[in-house]
Amino acid sequence: MKDIIILISKLQATEHDLAQLNEQLLRVSNWDEAARFLISRQAGPLFYKKLPQLANTSCMPPDTLAAFRHSWLKTISRSMMLVEMYRQVAAAFEAAGIGWIAMKGVYLSEWLYGELGLRQFSDIDLLVKPEDGLRALDALRGIGFRMTESLLPADIQEKMQPVHYPQMIRQGVAVEVHTRLHRHNVEYQIDVDTLWEKADVKTVHGVASRVFCLEHQL
Repeated sequence: MKDIIILISKLQATEHDLAQLNEQLLRVSNWDEAARFLISRQAGPLFYKKLPQLANTSCMPPDTLAAFRHSWLKTISRSMMLVEMYRQVAAAFEAAGIGWIAMKGVYLSEWLYGELGLRQFSDIDLLVKPEDGLRALDALRGIGFRMTESLLPADIQEKMQPVHYPQMIRQGVAVEVHTRLHRHNVEYQIDVDTLWEKADVKTVHGVASRVFCLEHQL
């Protein structure tokens, strides 16, 4: 299974990669178990999209093929909801004069994977400047988001200095508003001011958004 995951995770698979993957299909003895393994590791959609390029898919039971297709459709459905919510959040931040950097899945789903159905992401991660943090929460409340309650006492939360506020939730979609990228008590320090200074502006799901420059993405 490890070899299959490595091969299907290559977004630009070569003919050699596909040939190796084709061989691996014939070595799978239990496709129910294989499907559960790959889908649980969020590799189901990537595998499904490579199937038309493979010759040995006839060795896979119909139920297995259907499971991979379902994982792809489920990812598209969830991602479409997240993307629409991102557009609404971006509009609210824009109206409030709040700058943000789109991080992780909401950005990578378009600019790295190139197709919504290939990159599963569960929430929307946005970096704002510390002085804009509370205003960002108010902007989210203004469009119907509500903050999840923390189980920790307020003084403990303050001492922990988390990298983001408690999740803001609306219709099952979570937004995490970050003001830093790591806790205060780690050995390393990331210069967030430099990240802001060097951030690029790109269109992310139809919205002009700041994103980390390529150097900082890496």
